[in-house]
Amino acid sequence: MLVGITKLFGELDQRDMETMQNARADALYATIDHPPMIKDTIYLIYEWLKKKDEFLDVLYEKIEPIYNLGYRYFELHHKPNVSGGGYTWAWQNGKQFARWFCVISEELRNTFPEIKVGYPSLSYGPDIGGIQVGCDKFLFESREAIDASDFISVLVHWKSRGLDTEIFDAIHYLAYVRYMFDKDVVAVYYNNNNNVQKAVKGQQYLMFLDYTKNIDGVIGAFGHTLSSPSKNDMWITWRSRNSESSIPEIIASREW
Repeated sequence: MLVGITKLFGELDQRDMETMQNARADALYATIDHPPMIKDTIYLIYEWLKKKDEFLDVLYEKIEPIYNLGYRYFELHHKPNVSGGGYTWAWQNGKQFARWFCVISEELRNTFPEIKVGYPSLSYGPDIGGIQVGCDKFLFESREAIDASDFISVLVHWKSRGLDTEIFDAIHYLAYVRYMFDKDVVAVYYNNNNNVQKAVKGQQYLMFLDYTKNIDGVIGAFGHTLSSPSKNDMWITWRSRNSESSIPEIIASREW
């Protein structure tokens, strides 16, 4: 299993690279706008939804130079089960999303025959009227898209202040998706999104990884998030502007 970190905010710089080395991280989860720097990178394709031909033109332009360098894993879209990701205006349910996904992924494969197209991570949680379709419901509604994908990205998070069942719920959900749909799974954005001490988060993340690596078919896990240019994000980053948190050292202490 690849042990990785997300980098979605700001440019990837030398200090970020040092933090990845200090954590013994071997993979990166980044937007398609980030330049290729890490060999094992999963690229998130997240453009504002346009007409199909316009959307594909943008994708071809951005994917081609990365693909030609040997990168193959691309997650197509992000959180399609929430209003900001297309729900209610681009599609009304998972079945309609699946039709869009299948068309776009087929076109991508026609142009990039070795590409691995990932089913996108969903917003984690239940139905919220007019705002979000529950992740489980959307998964089954969009089964056609899952069948057409090469892997499934799964977003998991918790707010626990201790080592309690919330973390195991996240681990169990990964296993559930893996065995229910029989696809390779990538855990993206795993994190404690509560403002607790970084040392606590680090220990939780280490435990999460120790359990997740034993789930057959989970091919990567990416902690959220490496760094950010915004001071408002410091509570969630592994590295601030001027210093590194205790999280990388704790992750590096794993015995595998």
